[in-house]
Amino acid sequence: MGTGGFGVDSYFLGGVSPGIAWKGKRNPEKAMKNSLRITQSTLLLILLQAGVQSQAPEPSRSFGELQDRTVVAFETPAGFQMAAARWSASVFGRRVSFRTAASSEELSLTPLSFEREGWQYVLDHGVLTGQSPELARSVSPWASEHFDLSAEGLELSYVFENPLPGSGDLAVRLGVESSLTAPAGTFGEEGLVFRRGRTVIEVGAVLGIDADGNTCPGELHFDGDELALVLPAEFVDGASYPLVLDPIVRPPVRIRTTTNDSLPDVAYDESTGLWACIWDREFPGLHLVLMQRSKFDGVPIGAPILLGNEPEYTKPVLANCTGVDRFVFAYLAGASLGAGPAEIVSGTVRASSGLYERSKNHTINHPVTIGSIDIGASPQERAQIVLGANPGDVETIALEISVFGEIRELGRKALHNGSTFFGLGHDVQISATCGLDGFWALGWEVEDRGFDPEFIKVAIVDLNGSIVLPGLDLEFEPDWSYRDIACSIDPTPTGPALPNYFYFSFVRESVNTVNLDEVWVRRMGYLGGTLFSAGINLTHTVSPGERVAGTAIEYSGTGLAVAWRERSAVGDRIQATSLDAITTHPCEPVVPIAFGDLGAPRMYAITASGTTVEPGPARIVWSEDPPGAPSAIHNLLWEACP
Repeated sequence: MGTGGFGVDSYFLGGVSPGIAWKGKRNPEKAMKNSLRITQSTLLLILLQAGVQSQAPEPSRSFGELQDRTVVAFETPAGFQMAAARWSASVFGRRVSFRTAASSEELSLTPLSFEREGWQYVLDHGVLTGQSPELARSVSPWASEHFDLSAEGLELSYVFENPLPGSGDLAVRLGVESSLTAPAGTFGEEGLVFRRGRTVIEVGAVLGIDADGNTCPGELHFDGDELALVLPAEFVDGASYPLVLDPIVRPPVRIRTTTNDSLPDVAYDESTGLWACIWDREFPGLHLVLMQRSKFDGVPIGAPILLGNEPEYTKPVLANCTGVDRFVFAYLAGASLGAGPAEIVSGTVRASSGLYERSKNHTINHPVTIGSIDIGASPQERAQIVLGANPGDVETIALEISVFGEIRELGRKALHNGSTFFGLGHDVQISATCGLDGFWALGWEVEDRGFDPEFIKVAIVDLNGSIVLPGLDLEFEPDWSYRDIACSIDPTPTGPALPNYFYFSFVRESVNTVNLDEVWVRRMGYLGGTLFSAGINLTHTVSPGERVAGTAIEYSGTGLAVAWRERSAVGDRIQATSLDAITTHPCEPVVPIAFGDLGAPRMYAITASGTTVEPGPARIVWSEDPPGAPSAIHNLLWEACP
């Protein structure tokens, strides 16, 4: 992982991912401050706001007071209360209850006992003392319970001052009460995930740390009613005291970012159940292209992979070819954003292992400056790059991906001639279907340099890049300007007599009314060479004075997940909602999922592999650039119409 400064050694350059090294030394004082973390998952970044004030610890506290990194803790007659913008918790007696700001559902853990073979101590509840963000209480003659508060969640650890009686493994047994459910069993590094619908709370992997900094991984044992945090006997017997029982959750809210990171894109590999994020990391005069593979629940796998470095913004994009176990990426290189010829670098990373072979990268030369780029991939070993080139051309480049990761260019086709419109094609989006009649649905936005409003065009291209239907007007009305297009396809297999459906989200901006923006979604059908409208819906109208900048849409099996960024004088927010996939009507309210100085969202749906598409959530990624702090990449899961 990068350390905030530049150095190639800070990044994983290729080969099999090294994973996380648990064994070794660790500062025990620091360890006690980074102990058991019970935290919200990527699914929940909803902040305290009107409508969920009952979840805030004090009704008088507003979102503005709790945003950023602020945490609060205070005592009430009902017990001790703790909160940050994204979560809140309470301690009453022995019970610790944790909830996210988005949901009233909570996970309650009640410490029951310390146990070794032949010995058990039933815990007291003690008296909580200290000041935020560090609180502690004595729960037995042998150990104390420590609470550490952070913006990400509540951290809880057990510190044993002296060896315990008995022999064998050491277990801290907790009673569990929650409407959320988790599978029974034994869990190691992956931790334990409690979920219900979109609400997810994670209890992470157990780690033991002794006074000399030696560490040892433990296990979580869950039987449906009780959770045991277990350290092996050989480590406990040889440990130097004090010994810290330190279950850790690596919160998947933030991807492994440490400095100025932006322009993220995301993809999911159905065959391995892994997803990946690609982004641009900026240093003075240098931009790195990085990719991070992660498990389904957001736990990162290994270090970020360095894919390339360039002098200017790279605008990296990412897709996935399940059939060849590859993530496929592309980014702008060289003088792409300045005057002169452009280059597009494309390459692959093996989804299952993280293997990246730079020698197999494919460079696409282009005679003019590139303004936008996107990529899509299909299970049929094909990928498609679509680009917007000055002075307004839109082109598609078909690629073939081999099982060895080689990329072969199949051809290029012009979709739009900017000189005809005196305009610029940009914000190009692409999606692919895994249906029997495989094709690409491409959409782009045309800006006529002030002569006419912006409008949206769409084309159908087959997997080899041949144009099936040329650019057709998707949306055009004289009093409205259209922009910020995103595209997704329903991948459900269809027969020869059944249409394929795809969806476009876009912004409609009034030409006559200042600062009037609307978010729309259109459903399109394609059958036998014919493209037809199958429904359109106004999803959201922003408040006066606010503007929409960037949309994202994904078919997620249960419906449509839609997200967009709203900008105002007081900051940005990412909004999200769910739509019925057939009617495009909302099936739940619009809710904010992030606040701050934010970048436009990108999204990728998660489904099952094979011919039967099963429901799965969509993963949304966006960047955050807080004042006076490094920017970062965040992500969450969003299940449409849960």
